[in-house]
Amino acid sequence: MDKFWHQWNSNFSNKTCKPSNIDGLTDDTSIANHFNDSSASVYFDSYENNADVVACLENRETTILGDA
Repeated sequence: MDKFWHQWNSNFSNKTCKPSNIDGLTDDTSIANHFNDSSASVYFDSYENNADVVACLENRETTILGDA
């Protein structure tokens, strides 16, 4: 079993390779801010927008079940 973990760690651990840029950004803060902005544009606060969530779920229910 020790041989397995030794091989595993040699392949997957101690990887210090870091991408040189992400979407043209190179410093950690800019990359983190870019990730935050990208995530914020895709996700929403379902508590804040609960009327939209309810409307979406009702639409899906109607689509799946029909007007029962």
